[in-house]
Amino acid sequence: MDIMRALKRYWALLAHSDGLEGKTNAVRAMAYYTMLRFKLWSNSKRIGLRVDQHRFDIDLGRKELASVLEVLLERCYEPSAGWVTGPGDVVFDIGSNIGVFSVMQGARVGHGRVYAFEPSPTTYTRLARNIALNGLRNVESFQQALGDQAGRVRFVDKPISLNSYVLRSETSEPTVEVEAGTLDGFVAARRIDRINLMKIDTEGHELQVLSGGPVALARTDRIVLEIHAPGDEAPVRSLLESAGFSASHQQRDLLFFERTKRSSGTVPAEPGAESRIRRGDA
Repeated sequence: MDIMRALKRYWALLAHSDGLEGKTNAVRAMAYYTMLRFKLWSNSKRIGLRVDQHRFDIDLGRKELASVLEVLLERCYEPSAGWVTGPGDVVFDIGSNIGVFSVMQGARVGHGRVYAFEPSPTTYTRLARNIALNGLRNVESFQQALGDQAGRVRFVDKPISLNSYVLRSETSEPTVEVEAGTLDGFVAARRIDRINLMKIDTEGHELQVLSGGPVALARTDRIVLEIHAPGDEAPVRSLLESAGFSASHQQRDLLFFERTKRSSGTVPAEPGAESRIRRGDA
Protein backbone atom coordinates (compact mmCIF):
# COMPACT_ATOMS: atom_id res chain seq x y z
CA MET A 1 0.00 0.00 0.00
CA ASP A 2 1.40 3.41 -1.05
CA ILE A 3 0.98 5.36 2.18
CA MET A 4 1.45 8.83 0.66
CA ARG A 5 -1.01 8.14 -2.15
CA ALA A 6 -3.52 6.75 0.34
CA LEU A 7 -3.23 9.85 2.53
CA LYS A 8 -3.74 12.17 -0.45
CA ARG A 9 -6.79 10.16 -1.50
CA TYR A 10 -8.26 10.20 1.99
CA TRP A 11 -7.74 13.93 2.35
CA ALA A 12 -9.44 14.48 -1.02
CA LEU A 13 -12.36 12.26 0.03
CA LEU A 14 -12.82 14.18 3.26
CA ALA A 15 -12.49 17.57 1.55
CA HIS A 16 -15.00 16.70 -1.18
CA SER A 17 -17.57 14.98 1.06
CA ASP A 18 -20.74 17.01 1.55
CA GLY A 19 -22.08 17.99 4.96
CA LEU A 20 -21.47 16.60 8.42
CA GLU A 21 -23.03 13.23 7.64
CA GLY A 22 -21.01 12.95 4.46
CA LYS A 23 -17.72 13.71 6.23
CA THR A 24 -18.56 11.34 9.09
CA ASN A 25 -19.24 8.50 6.68
CA ALA A 26 -16.08 9.38 4.76
CA VAL A 27 -14.01 8.94 7.94
CA ARG A 28 -15.74 5.61 8.64
CA ALA A 29 -15.08 4.48 5.09
CA MET A 30 -11.38 5.38 5.35
CA ALA A 31 -11.03 3.38 8.58
CA TYR A 32 -12.69 0.26 7.21
CA TYR A 33 -10.88 0.51 3.88
CA THR A 34 -7.50 0.81 5.61
CA MET A 35 -8.23 -2.29 7.71
CA LEU A 36 -9.28 -4.10 4.55
CA ARG A 37 -6.07 -3.16 2.72
CA PHE A 38 -3.99 -4.46 5.64
CA LYS A 39 -6.15 -7.62 5.76
CA LEU A 40 -7.37 -6.87 9.28
CA TRP A 41 -11.00 -7.09 8.21
CA SER A 42 -12.88 -8.55 5.25
CA ASN A 43 -16.63 -8.47 5.91
CA SER A 44 -19.36 -6.85 3.86
CA LYS A 45 -20.01 -3.29 5.03
CA ARG A 46 -22.49 -1.03 3.23
CA ILE A 47 -22.15 2.71 3.67
CA GLY A 48 -23.56 5.81 2.02
CA LEU A 49 -21.26 8.53 0.68
CA ARG A 50 -22.01 12.08 -0.47
CA VAL A 51 -19.14 13.34 -2.62
CA ASP A 52 -19.18 16.44 -4.86
CA GLN A 53 -22.99 16.48 -4.69
CA HIS A 54 -23.15 12.85 -5.85
CA ARG A 55 -24.55 10.06 -3.67
CA PHE A 56 -23.19 6.51 -3.60
CA ASP A 57 -24.16 3.29 -1.85
CA ILE A 58 -20.99 1.19 -1.67
CA ASP A 59 -19.85 -2.07 -0.07
CA LEU A 60 -16.48 -1.42 1.59
CA GLY A 61 -15.79 -5.14 1.90
CA ARG A 62 -15.85 -5.44 -1.91
CA LYS A 63 -13.33 -2.57 -2.24
CA GLU A 64 -15.90 -0.37 -3.94
CA LEU A 65 -14.45 2.75 -2.35
CA ALA A 66 -11.62 2.42 -4.88
CA SER A 67 -13.98 3.48 -7.69
CA VAL A 68 -14.92 6.69 -5.88
CA LEU A 69 -11.28 7.51 -5.16
CA GLU A 70 -9.97 6.81 -8.66
CA VAL A 71 -12.81 7.85 -10.93
CA LEU A 72 -14.42 10.79 -9.12
CA LEU A 73 -11.55 12.26 -7.11
CA GLU A 74 -8.44 11.39 -9.17
CA ARG A 75 -10.34 11.71 -12.48
CA CYS A 76 -8.38 8.82 -13.91
CA TYR A 77 -10.39 8.85 -17.16
CA GLU A 78 -9.72 12.54 -17.88
CA PRO A 79 -6.08 13.07 -18.86
CA SER A 80 -6.88 16.53 -20.27
CA ALA A 81 -9.75 19.00 -20.63
CA GLY A 82 -10.62 17.51 -24.02
CA TRP A 83 -11.86 14.36 -22.30
CA VAL A 84 -14.44 16.18 -20.19
CA THR A 85 -17.92 15.64 -21.63
CA GLY A 86 -20.62 18.27 -21.93
CA PRO A 87 -24.37 18.74 -22.39
CA GLY A 88 -25.88 16.59 -25.12
CA ASP A 89 -23.04 14.05 -25.26
CA VAL A 90 -23.67 10.32 -25.53
CA VAL A 91 -21.49 8.14 -23.28
CA PHE A 92 -21.06 4.36 -23.09
CA ASP A 93 -19.80 2.96 -19.76
CA ILE A 94 -18.91 -0.67 -20.43
CA GLY A 95 -17.93 -2.40 -17.21
CA SER A 96 -19.69 0.15 -15.03
CA ASN A 97 -19.02 -1.51 -11.67
CA ILE A 98 -21.05 0.48 -9.09
CA GLY A 99 -21.61 3.36 -11.48
CA VAL A 100 -19.28 6.13 -10.31
CA PHE A 101 -18.32 7.02 -13.90
CA SER A 102 -21.93 6.76 -15.06
CA VAL A 103 -23.20 9.02 -12.27
CA MET A 104 -20.49 11.60 -12.95
CA GLN A 105 -21.26 11.56 -16.68
CA GLY A 106 -25.00 11.62 -16.15
CA ALA A 107 -24.72 14.81 -14.12
CA ARG A 108 -22.72 16.43 -16.93
CA VAL A 109 -24.42 15.48 -20.17
CA GLY A 110 -27.84 16.89 -19.29
CA HIS A 111 -30.15 16.09 -22.21
CA GLY A 112 -27.53 13.63 -23.49
CA ARG A 113 -27.53 9.93 -22.60
CA VAL A 114 -25.36 7.51 -20.65
CA TYR A 115 -25.58 3.75 -21.26
CA ALA A 116 -24.10 1.66 -18.43
CA PHE A 117 -23.33 -2.06 -18.77
CA GLU A 118 -22.48 -4.27 -15.77
CA PRO A 119 -22.93 -8.07 -15.89
CA SER A 120 -22.22 -8.87 -12.21
CA PRO A 121 -25.54 -9.63 -10.49
CA THR A 122 -24.10 -8.49 -7.14
CA THR A 123 -22.53 -5.27 -8.38
CA TYR A 124 -25.39 -4.38 -10.69
CA THR A 125 -27.75 -3.86 -7.74
CA ARG A 126 -25.55 -0.98 -6.51
CA LEU A 127 -25.11 0.41 -10.02
CA ALA A 128 -28.89 0.67 -10.39
CA ARG A 129 -29.27 2.05 -6.86
CA ASN A 130 -26.60 4.71 -7.35
CA ILE A 131 -28.24 5.91 -10.54
CA ALA A 132 -31.57 6.13 -8.69
CA LEU A 133 -30.04 7.85 -5.65
CA ASN A 134 -28.85 10.65 -7.92
CA GLY A 135 -32.16 10.95 -9.79
CA LEU A 136 -30.49 10.48 -13.17
CA ARG A 137 -33.16 9.74 -15.75
CA ASN A 138 -30.66 10.20 -18.57
CA VAL A 139 -28.64 7.15 -17.43
CA GLU A 140 -29.82 3.68 -18.45
CA SER A 141 -28.28 0.54 -16.93
CA PHE A 142 -28.14 -2.96 -18.37
CA GLN A 143 -27.23 -6.14 -16.52
CA GLN A 144 -25.32 -7.72 -19.36
CA ALA A 145 -21.89 -8.28 -20.83
CA LEU A 146 -20.82 -7.05 -24.25
CA GLY A 147 -18.64 -9.11 -26.56
CA ASP A 148 -18.10 -10.36 -30.09
CA GLN A 149 -21.34 -12.38 -30.22
CA ALA A 150 -24.70 -12.38 -28.50
CA GLY A 151 -26.04 -15.11 -26.22
CA ARG A 152 -25.05 -16.06 -22.70
CA VAL A 153 -21.62 -16.29 -21.05
CA ARG A 154 -20.19 -17.59 -17.81
CA PHE A 155 -19.14 -14.87 -15.39
CA VAL A 156 -16.87 -15.08 -12.34
CA ASP A 157 -18.40 -12.79 -9.69
CA LYS A 158 -15.43 -12.16 -7.38
CA PRO A 159 -15.63 -11.01 -3.73
CA ILE A 160 -13.80 -7.85 -4.84
CA SER A 161 -16.13 -6.44 -7.46
CA LEU A 162 -13.40 -4.72 -9.50
CA ASN A 163 -11.86 -8.15 -10.24
CA SER A 164 -14.97 -9.90 -11.61
CA TYR A 165 -14.69 -11.06 -15.23
CA VAL A 166 -16.17 -12.99 -18.14
CA LEU A 167 -14.76 -16.52 -18.05
CA ARG A 168 -11.97 -17.11 -20.57
CA SER A 169 -10.74 -20.55 -19.46
CA GLU A 170 -11.93 -23.24 -17.10
CA THR A 171 -11.81 -22.40 -13.40
CA SER A 172 -12.70 -23.97 -10.08
CA GLU A 173 -14.28 -20.69 -8.96
CA PRO A 174 -18.09 -20.40 -8.90
CA THR A 175 -19.60 -18.88 -12.03
CA VAL A 176 -22.97 -17.51 -13.03
CA GLU A 177 -24.53 -17.27 -16.47
CA VAL A 178 -25.24 -13.74 -17.70
CA GLU A 179 -26.74 -12.27 -20.83
CA ALA A 180 -24.35 -10.99 -23.49
CA GLY A 181 -24.84 -8.74 -26.50
CA THR A 182 -22.74 -6.79 -28.97
CA LEU A 183 -22.09 -3.09 -29.36
CA ASP A 184 -23.47 -3.16 -32.88
CA GLY A 185 -26.62 -4.97 -31.80
CA PHE A 186 -27.24 -2.36 -29.10
CA VAL A 187 -26.52 0.60 -31.38
CA ALA A 188 -28.89 -0.78 -34.01
CA ALA A 189 -31.69 -1.45 -31.52
CA ARG A 190 -31.42 2.08 -30.05
CA ARG A 191 -30.70 3.80 -33.38
CA ILE A 192 -27.66 5.55 -31.91
CA ASP A 193 -25.77 7.47 -34.58
CA ARG A 194 -23.09 9.17 -32.45
CA ILE A 195 -21.06 8.16 -29.38
CA ASN A 196 -18.95 10.96 -27.95
CA LEU A 197 -17.11 8.87 -25.37
CA MET A 198 -16.76 5.15 -24.76
CA LYS A 199 -15.12 3.81 -21.59
CA ILE A 200 -14.31 0.09 -21.42
CA ASP A 201 -13.03 -1.74 -18.33
CA THR A 202 -13.93 -5.41 -18.61
CA GLU A 203 -11.01 -7.17 -16.93
CA GLY A 204 -9.36 -8.57 -20.03
CA HIS A 205 -12.41 -8.75 -22.29
CA GLU A 206 -11.83 -5.43 -24.05
CA LEU A 207 -10.81 -6.89 -27.42
CA GLN A 208 -13.99 -8.96 -27.63
CA VAL A 209 -16.10 -5.90 -26.80
CA LEU A 210 -14.43 -3.92 -29.59
CA SER A 211 -14.69 -6.82 -32.04
CA GLY A 212 -18.46 -6.81 -31.65
CA GLY A 213 -18.79 -3.18 -32.69
CA PRO A 214 -17.39 -2.13 -36.11
CA VAL A 215 -20.45 0.03 -36.78
CA ALA A 216 -20.46 1.45 -33.24
CA LEU A 217 -16.76 2.29 -33.50
CA ALA A 218 -17.35 4.13 -36.77
CA ARG A 219 -19.75 6.37 -34.85
CA THR A 220 -17.46 6.94 -31.83
CA ASP A 221 -15.17 9.93 -31.22
CA ARG A 222 -13.10 8.90 -28.17
CA ILE A 223 -12.35 5.64 -26.38
CA VAL A 224 -10.60 5.00 -23.06
CA LEU A 225 -9.93 1.46 -21.97
CA GLU A 226 -7.86 -0.45 -19.47
CA ILE A 227 -5.34 -3.07 -20.54
CA HIS A 228 -5.18 -5.96 -18.08
CA ALA A 229 -2.54 -8.19 -19.72
CA PRO A 230 0.54 -7.17 -21.73
CA GLY A 231 -0.51 -9.35 -24.66
CA ASP A 232 -3.80 -7.48 -25.03
CA GLU A 233 -2.35 -4.11 -25.98
CA ALA A 234 -1.08 -4.86 -29.50
CA PRO A 235 -4.33 -6.38 -30.86
CA VAL A 236 -6.41 -3.61 -29.26
CA ARG A 237 -4.20 -0.93 -30.81
CA SER A 238 -4.32 -2.66 -34.19
CA LEU A 239 -8.10 -2.94 -34.19
CA LEU A 240 -8.64 0.67 -33.16
CA GLU A 241 -6.05 2.07 -35.57
CA SER A 242 -7.71 0.19 -38.43
CA ALA A 243 -11.01 1.74 -37.32
CA GLY A 244 -9.58 5.26 -37.64
CA PHE A 245 -8.33 5.96 -34.11
CA SER A 246 -4.92 6.95 -32.80
CA ALA A 247 -3.58 6.74 -29.25
CA SER A 248 -3.41 10.16 -27.60
CA HIS A 249 -2.51 9.39 -23.96
CA GLN A 250 -1.41 6.54 -21.74
CA GLN A 251 -1.65 6.60 -17.95
CA ARG A 252 -0.60 3.45 -16.15
CA ASP A 253 -2.83 0.74 -17.67
CA LEU A 254 -5.27 3.16 -19.31
CA LEU A 255 -5.07 3.83 -23.05
CA PHE A 256 -6.84 6.81 -24.62
CA PHE A 257 -7.78 6.85 -28.30
CA GLU A 258 -9.22 9.66 -30.42
CA ARG A 259 -10.69 9.45 -33.89
CA THR A 260 -8.36 10.82 -36.54
CA LYS A 261 -10.20 9.63 -39.64
CA ARG A 262 -13.13 7.56 -40.72
CA SER A 263 -12.21 3.92 -41.33
CA SER A 264 -11.45 3.19 -44.97
CA GLY A 265 -13.11 -0.21 -44.99
CA THR A 266 -16.73 -0.73 -45.89
CA VAL A 267 -18.85 -0.62 -42.76
CA PRO A 268 -22.48 -1.75 -43.00
CA ALA A 269 -25.07 0.90 -42.23
CA GLU A 270 -26.58 -1.35 -39.60
CA PRO A 271 -25.18 -4.52 -37.99
CA GLY A 272 -26.54 -7.82 -39.22
CA ALA A 273 -28.27 -10.47 -37.19
CA GLU A 274 -26.20 -11.61 -34.27
CA SER A 275 -25.13 -15.21 -33.94
CA ARG A 276 -24.65 -17.51 -30.97
CA ILE A 277 -22.02 -16.75 -28.32
CA ARG A 278 -18.86 -18.73 -27.65
CA ARG A 279 -16.72 -16.54 -25.42
CA GLY A 280 -17.11 -16.98 -22.68
CA ASP A 281 -6.88 -4.85 -7.26
CA ALA A 282 -7.30 -1.92 -6.18
